[in-house]
Amino acid sequence: PAIKLASGKEIDGTIDGNADNTGALVLLGDGSLLGAVGNIHSLSSVTTAANSTATFSGTVDIKTLNFKGDVVFNDQANITDTVNFTADAQSMTVKANATFDNNFAGKNSAIIFDATDSDVEFNGNITTTKNNTGTIQIQGANHVTVNGEIGDATYALSTIELAADLGNASFLG
Repeated sequence: PAIKLASGKEIDGTIDGNADNTGALVLLGDGSLLGAVGNIHSLSSVTTAANSTATFSGTVDIKTLNFKGDVVFNDQANITDTVNFTADAQSMTVKANATFDNNFAGKNSAIIFDATDSDVEFNGNITTTKNNTGTIQIQGANHVTVNGEIGDATYALSTIELAADLGNASFLG
């Protein structure tokens, strides 16, 4: 069974599975989750709608993220499975520590590491399946650390953009 959140709505509370990797959350449009998602037991999946923005303000611990629009993580995020982009022009904004592998899957989309409010540490690999696709944007006056491989021996990402107000960034792959 899945919890479904209507477009334009928010949930101000914790969402948990009854055991690890159980339960699902489906956002049917723009939506905000103000509490933790997978606080005690990680959810099996979170699915977001196309042409929408899902904003997570609490910690997130899930197995699979099926996102079709834009996603914003304002707090820590842990995603077990590789996160695959599904369309061009999608964005994922990470504003706190996060652990997951990402694959742009040949899409011209972006991961934005936003260190405006605090340091951001990302643990995971960022790859693609087609040369010159996928952008990493780094912004904010605090420190961003990326621990993992960027691209691979076969496919390179398109761009790494460093904002003018950037504190500093470290790539430790």
